[in-house]
Amino acid sequence: MNFKNLFRMLCVAIMLFGCNQSKRFSSTEWKKWQESENSPGERWLMSKDLLKKHRLKGLSRDSIIILLGKPDVDMNDKYYYNIGYPRNPVQLDPASLVIYFRSDTVKKVKISEQ
Repeated sequence: MNFKNLFRMLCVAIMLFGCNQSKRFSSTEWKKWQESENSPGERWLMSKDLLKKHRLKGLSRDSIIILLGKPDVDMNDKYYYNIGYPRNPVQLDPASLVIYFRSDTVKKVKISEQ
């Protein structure tokens, strides 16, 4: 097998198994998820669907807790939810969903990959 064919196969594998993986968001699954070797990135996969289909901006703190459960870290005007490890061989650290509040209302949401 020559280098060009190997390179093409690698590119196809990255496209198939790389960034496009996602899982339908489930509030119940999100809340009960615990990081383990069997599910290191379940929340990571659900976070794409969560951000795509649920408008979090403008929600109250109480609404966020009903949807996502208690945050892993509650720091001043930010909630941090551990979302596990991205399905990315370059990223070695776990990521977090960070929700920023102003006057108990969501103002910004981002994924922090530390």
